[in-house]
Amino acid sequence: RDIYFFVNSQERPVETKVVLRGVKNLEVWNPHTGDRSAADVTPGDGVTTLRLALPPVSSLFYVGR
Repeated sequence: RDIYFFVNSQERPVETKVVLRGVKNLEVWNPHTGDRSAADVTPGDGVTTLRLALPPVSSLFYVGR
């Protein structure tokens, strides 16, 4: 299982694109609330691109399904 952990330690939000090697089917797990949701991903030629949006001083897990 693929598990990715992203952290924003800044006092301002972060929005960026992340490119992961391989075609991934990911779910977003919020460790602060316990919520789970489908990740906004775009598969490509051997890669998966995801839109990462992190509020200030927060973190998210992206977990392969």
